[in-house]
Amino acid sequence: MEGAQDKPEIRKADAAWFVCDGCGGSLRFHIKKQEFRCTSCQAPKEMKLLHGPVIEHDFLQYQEREKTGDQFTGLASITCSHCGAESIFDAHETATVCPMCKTPKVFAEKQITGVPPDGLIPFQIDEQDAAQFFHQWIKGLWFAPNRLKRSYSEGAFKGVYLPFWTYDAQTDANYKGLGGKHHVVHEGDGKTRTEVRWYPISGEVSRFFNDIQVCASEETSRKTAEKILPFNTIHGTKPYSPEYLSGFFAEHYKLHADRGFEEAKEIMENELSDMAEQDIRMHGFELAQVQHMHVHYEDVRYKQVLLPVWLSSFVYSGKEYRCAVNGETGKVSGERPYSIPKIIVAIVLAIVLVGAVFYGVEYYENSVAPVFLPTGIYMESWRIGWDGLSDSISNFSIDYQMESL
Repeated sequence: MEGAQDKPEIRKADAAWFVCDGCGGSLRFHIKKQEFRCTSCQAPKEMKLLHGPVIEHDFLQYQEREKTGDQFTGLASITCSHCGAESIFDAHETATVCPMCKTPKVFAEKQITGVPPDGLIPFQIDEQDAAQFFHQWIKGLWFAPNRLKRSYSEGAFKGVYLPFWTYDAQTDANYKGLGGKHHVVHEGDGKTRTEVRWYPISGEVSRFFNDIQVCASEETSRKTAEKILPFNTIHGTKPYSPEYLSGFFAEHYKLHADRGFEEAKEIMENELSDMAEQDIRMHGFELAQVQHMHVHYEDVRYKQVLLPVWLSSFVYSGKEYRCAVNGETGKVSGERPYSIPKIIVAIVLAIVLVGAVFYGVEYYENSVAPVFLPTGIYMESWRIGWDGLSDSISNFSIDYQMESL
C-alpha cells in the first residue's frame, strides 16, 4: 500500500509529430543540408519557423515571469500516433524518439512551461562528424593507456538540446590590492639579494559582458557540457521553434535563472579580477594582487536558449566513461582513464633529462672543447626511452581513473 502511494503520478499528454504531407513519414532537421527533410522519402520540407531577433529580457522581471508561467511537473505518458507504443517523459525531458518505431516525439507543451525558450542553435555537427572528433580526441590523450588508443568499445551518440541561460551585464568594479616591485638589496658581505616590496593601490575597472553562458540542465550533464563551451549564442541563435527538436532529445531547465545568475557573476568577477591585476601592472608594478573587489551590475538581461550537444560513452576495461561533443563547433570533453606506468615513465625521463642538462652545463663550463650531440639523437633517445619503458611495464600496469580532464 505504501509503495502505491509513493509511486509518482504519470499524466497523459499529447506530443507534436511533424509529418511529411507527401508520404506520411516523420520530418527531421537535416544537419548537413540545414533544412527539414522526410526520413522516409527524403523530400525537403519548408517549415513555418519563427524569424527575427531573439528577445532578451530584463532580469529584474524574471521572478514574475517564473511565477506566472504555466507549470508542468512530474512524469508524462505519450502514446505514439504511428505505432501505438507508450513513451514516458521524465521530469525534465521534452523531446525523444519512440522506443519502438523511432518516430520523433516533441513535448512542445512542456518545453514552454515556466520561462519558455527564447532561442536555439541548430545542430551544425552531425553524428558521423561527432564520432570523428571523438576519435581524434581519444588518439590525442596524454598519458592514456596504449590499449585505449588501439581498441575501445564506443557507445552510440545521442543528440540532445540542453537548456542554457545567457546573461548580459554592464559591470563596474572598485578594487583594492597591492602592487609589487623587485628591489636589489646589498648586504654587508658584498652579496646581493632580490626582494619584493608591496605598495597599496586601488582603482576601478569596467566591462560589458555579452552572453555569459550557464548550463541549466541536470547536474551530471552540466559538468560535462560546461567543458565544451563556448557556443556562438551572440550570432548563431535562431528564434525557438519546436520543429528543430524533431528527432533529437531535449530537456527542460532544472537550474532557475536566478541561481544561474550567481554562477554567471562568479565568471564575470573572475575576469574582472584579471582586469584589475592588469590595471595594477599598468601603473608600473611588476606583480599584482587583488585583495578586495566590489562589483556593481547594471542593465542585466537574460534569455533561455537550447544548445546542441552530442552525448556518448565508451567502455574500457569494464568501466564506462562519458563524453560530450559540442554540436556546433565539434569541441570534445569527457572522462578518461590514465596510465600509471606512463606517468611514472614521464617523471623518470624528466628527472633524467634535467640531470643530463645539469651535467651538460657543468661539462661546458669546465671543458675547453665541449662536444654536442645533434638534437635529433636526443629526441630519438627520448622517443625510444619513452616507448621502451612504457611498453616494458604495461603488462603489469594498472589504470587509474580520473573523473574528467
